[in-house]
Amino acid sequence: MQEYFYDDYEKIQLVLGDNKKTDDSTRFIVKKSDTIDLFGSAEIDFPEYYEVNREAFKMIEAYRQM
Repeated sequence: MQEYFYDDYEKIQLVLGDNKKTDDSTRFIVKKSDTIDLFGSAEIDFPEYYEVNREAFKMIEAYRQM
């Protein structure tokens, strides 16, 4: 899917139904933004990034919510 959607993780989330899930642990693709943890409240504009949640692929509940 990454190749098909040219690494557009927002589209991959839509196809997998992640946008409807309320629990991040059941999402296959998780949006991350660690800049606050790294730099505190500094005025630096870093883009958000996405991570593949490999543990979600092992959870039956993640597939039920698709």
